[in-house]
Amino acid sequence: MGKFSNAFMSLFLDEKARKSATQRAKERKMTAREREMQSLREKIGDVMTPERQELIQHAMKVRTAKAKILDDLSDEHKQKLYALAIKNLLREGRDDEGTGGNGGSNTP
Repeated sequence: MGKFSNAFMSLFLDEKARKSATQRAKERKMTAREREMQSLREKIGDVMTPERQELIQHAMKVRTAKAKILDDLSDEHKQKLYALAIKNLLREGRDDEGTGGNGGSNTP
């Protein structure tokens, strides 16, 4: 708010009313992005059922627990796990192309 409006408000409004007017002015100055975010938050309330919220919270707890397990591994074990995951991902690509139905084994 400008100097003139601040001076005007101080003449006619008490402190509580000035704070309220200042807050309303800030709300009007919300950027387009802030308005869009507020709109999305309101829509989430319509879409996000309590069951879905609970499911997401549970999934986040499981993810946190798994991340904790990985954090506790030594660097050597992390490297071995990484190498094993890469090998399996590469092998999975070959299995999808059809290796003759050998149950995922790389031997003919």
